[in-house]
Amino acid sequence: IRPYLFFIFFLNYKKTSRRRIVAAIKSFYRFLYKKKGIKIDSSILTELKGPKIDLALPRPIKVEEIKNIINEIQNSKQINWIKKRNIAMIIIIYGCGLRIAEMLSIKYQEIPINKLKGYIKIVGKGNRERLAPLIPIVLKSINEYLESCPFNFDNETFLFLGKNFKKLNPGIFQRDFRKIRKKLGLHKSFTPHALRHSFATHMLDGGADVRTIQKLLGHKSLKSTQLYTDVSQESLSKQYKKFNPRNNLNRQN
Repeated sequence: IRPYLFFIFFLNYKKTSRRRIVAAIKSFYRFLYKKKGIKIDSSILTELKGPKIDLALPRPIKVEEIKNIINEIQNSKQINWIKKRNIAMIIIIYGCGLRIAEMLSIKYQEIPINKLKGYIKIVGKGNRERLAPLIPIVLKSINEYLESCPFNFDNETFLFLGKNFKKLNPGIFQRDFRKIRKKLGLHKSFTPHALRHSFATHMLDGGADVRTIQKLLGHKSLKSTQLYTDVSQESLSKQYKKFNPRNNLNRQN
């Protein structure tokens, strides 16, 4: 096995491809052991590891870009309640730092209807629970969606619905989002999940501490949250280079 892994390394396979190959080999050996009763060298499962992958820094979305996509939805020819729904989903992801799956799992009974602020319980990865604050603009967008929606909600109804009165399929939201992104000529990194990244980065830029953001995002490890510190510092460095008085003086000369 190891000569084969060296072989694909020298063929310049990407780290992600090599990790998938290692995972497939280990999965095959587990199958041989569990289903076929074939004895295997246990070191294959414990010692064989794929290459570590460096986490890519998420590209934060500018507030102006978010406003542009909301305006595009408002001016589109979609059914009014669907426009309101899509706008509410964008605002709640960015305003609360939610994952798409977390947002689509929210039920009607969990929303403090007709209130200016409140909290909502979110069940994230690993069934970890957290409270997400609902700021006025988030609640306003949800209420506008509910007022325009043709369906009758009860306590067990999911908040964000499709045309069939069932929980919205995430693929539909992502498809609509992708269409508008292409129409506006925005970067391909502008995705619904990038709104969550932007929530964290903009919170840091606004002075929030990493521990608070960790709780708001529902990260188990602080290391995951510290990734956004790197993004914020990178942004700060760019701003420094752009607006540093000495650089401005050099440009004038």
